[in-house]
Amino acid sequence: MLAGYAMYLMMANRMDDARSWSAKALDAAIGSGEPLQQCRALLAWGYSRADDETGLAALLRARDLAIACDAGEEFTRIHAGLDQSLRRHGRIREREQVMRDGIGYAAAHGLAKSFGLPMNYMLAEVLLDTGPWDEAEEILATFGPRLLTGIHPMFTNAYRARPAAARGDTAAARECADRVEHLARELPDQPIPRTIAWCARAESCTWSGIAQDAIEYADLALALTTDPMRRAEAVAIRARAAADLAERVRRRGQQVDDLVSDARAWAATERRPQLEALVAATRAEISRYDGKREPAPWQIAVAACDAAGDLYRTAYCRWRLGYALLGSRSARRRRRVSSPRQGRPHIN
Repeated sequence: MLAGYAMYLMMANRMDDARSWSAKALDAAIGSGEPLQQCRALLAWGYSRADDETGLAALLRARDLAIACDAGEEFTRIHAGLDQSLRRHGRIREREQVMRDGIGYAAAHGLAKSFGLPMNYMLAEVLLDTGPWDEAEEILATFGPRLLTGIHPMFTNAYRARPAAARGDTAAARECADRVEHLARELPDQPIPRTIAWCARAESCTWSGIAQDAIEYADLALALTTDPMRRAEAVAIRARAAADLAERVRRRGQQVDDLVSDARAWAATERRPQLEALVAATRAEISRYDGKREPAPWQIAVAACDAAGDLYRTAYCRWRLGYALLGSRSARRRRRVSSPRQGRPHIN
């Protein structure tokens, strides 16, 4: 009961309460001497501390107990926690194998149509992060005819909105995000899919040139969650939209309002290694917002996003870096000096 209540609190984004109740659950489970109860308590305890190495270690211990107890349901729940924890620790490549292993285990234990479902759309999220978008979209497309209500279609529509926004399919991104909000009327305590959907809408607006709407959607995402990774994504998109707006206003010779004070403060103080790519991208966007056309912030962002395995954001930062290099005379001079092509004239 204690572990179940802790899990509910965590899903409702009440993380401090979840940690407190999961600690009580773990004390009770250790006292019981029952491996299955210890597994469930470790799941709640580790899930609520996914940011910490201790949380990841607890989830790995819970997985061992689930296998020993042949507890298929707990095993699949633990994989969801492992996916989240590994993501926060920046161990992206491990996430894919963990989810594929979990999907196989769920199928072998007759759980493919229940607990196997969330692991499939979590695998799709991993693939969206690492690059194989076609496979991710194929996975998400299989859910459409079967899922009309509940948590699962909220997540699948949220994840479908991401590649739609990035590929310029504005109508699909809007439709998926609207579907998430419609489902949220019945399930309001689900901030994660709503945050993903609002971020996708914001990004879609940046590509469509509607920067002010993008800022508003990013603000909606920020108001929904305290999850550090989700907030970091929303902050980065908001900074991008603000920079777009600032460039437009500056070209008209008008004064730029302060739209990035919160992002500036966050990027200056954030120190978690798993957020390095998003912090670097945000700092580069703030540099652009300030009217600077310096390549250095974008070079740092490219390196950080590449190290994080985020191919899409790496490509975006390379695009911005190209503009910064073209706009910087000193950068062009350094390029000519440092990268001559033997036997060919230099192109200015």
